[in-house]
Amino acid sequence: MKRLQHFLWLGIGATLLTGGCREAPPAPDVVAEIGDQELHFTDFQRYLEANAGEPGGGLEDKVSSALFDGFLEECLISRWALDEGIVTASASRQAGVDAVLSGLAASEVSARAVASYYDEHRDQLHRPERVHLQQILLGDRVVAAEARAAWDAGMPFREVVALYEQQSLLLGSDEGDLAREELPLIFADAIFDLQPGEVSEVFGADYGFHLFRVTERLPAGVPSLEQVEEAVRRELLRLEAASGLGKLVERARRRYNVRVFERNLPFEYTGEN
Repeated sequence: MKRLQHFLWLGIGATLLTGGCREAPPAPDVVAEIGDQELHFTDFQRYLEANAGEPGGGLEDKVSSALFDGFLEECLISRWALDEGIVTASASRQAGVDAVLSGLAASEVSARAVASYYDEHRDQLHRPERVHLQQILLGDRVVAAEARAAWDAGMPFREVVALYEQQSLLLGSDEGDLAREELPLIFADAIFDLQPGEVSEVFGADYGFHLFRVTERLPAGVPSLEQVEEAVRRELLRLEAASGLGKLVERARRRYNVRVFERNLPFEYTGEN
């Protein structure tokens, strides 16, 4: 009997010891941990405001979950930058990310790589018909009519803008090359009817009176390598940096124990952590 009681007391003692060592739950505002670093819900809200334009209350769960993964990756990169001595402890999370990205960016891309990308992506580089557009927006119809007359008579765009900047000018900008589908529906047809050098009639809207001038019409087709060389070069640099960043994130995940406390998130988390 004493032997049985002895084993019973051992079992009770083991249970008490296990219960006493059980890990305490995180505070309600802690949504994740990276190693020994706690991430709070307010940190994620600031990330949402910077990247989604709102604190997150109106987003779908799937979108919130994807954004939360982006937040975790940013925190991982920032922690890596700090531990590797790339930034100091006083640096912001964004400063850490920027420092890492600048280190990943290649200094140059070879002409062969640019030409190869161009050949492989010709179909994707196809452009629809476009117009090079200038726009002036004024707050008064009479002033808009006067500006149109001056512009149509040959006054240079910048001079028209400068002349009327004190007379209800709301906007004077060179909009660059635009396809029909990139224009507001109410203006698209009228703008594409303009010939190079032609100034539109005054178009009234709730917020002012528009004038448009097409400086050039650009036909549909695949641009030459020379026309897109710089854009392709930037894209290759972006892809290389993104690839390097992805590999770094995976290394950081292996280094740090990342934990997500789903019960503290106000949405259903379906991410990779």
